Amino acid sequence: MNDMRYLKTACRHCGGPIEFPGEHAGAVVACPHCGQETVLAVTPRRATVGRVVVGILLLLLAAGFIVAKVARRPVAEPVPVSAPSPAPPAPQPRLLNQFEVGRVDVEPAGEGRVRYAVGNIRNAAGTRRFGVRVVLELLDDAGNPVGNATDYIAALEPSQEWGFRALVTEPAAISAKITAVQEAE
Repeated sequence: MNDMRYLKTACRHCGGPIEFPGEHAGAVVACPHCGQETVLAVTPRRATVGRVVVGILLLLLAAGFIVAKVARRPVAEPVPVSAPSPAPPAPQPRLLNQFEVGRVDVEPAGEGRVRYAVGNIRNAAGTRRFGVRVVLELLDDAGNPVGNATDYIAALEPSQEWGFRALVTEPAAISAKITAVQEAE
């Protein structure tokens, strides 16, 4: 199979086309059209004026379509920017038997059905507290009591915060509230 690549050039004298094998580039030959000696050189094709004009017209036409499409697009009304509403104040912890108690949430423990009532209790007394038990009332979606849950810590130092986790066994319970924090006697 012949893998020879042919190139094209034009005669320097008459402009006639000359086709030649690529390996002969640079050689001087007689033009087959006018007989004058010419160099077999690779010359870039010259774009004709017509091609340039057509290219420019196509670009202008495409730009016109884009501008027309953008002009037909409805203009979105500006959205008024309002200042964000202030966050509600954080609930203040309440004191119960010299313990500060805060919010309680019922949360799932992983992917199973086990849930816990979780919250924080802080020892507001100036002394160590022993055998501290939190008692929670479990509530359904209507706020009705459906059971109880408890958690226990052996000791709570002054100003120490305890993150309790009371096991919720009642399936209908969706919230909980602390009803008592007791210390062993």
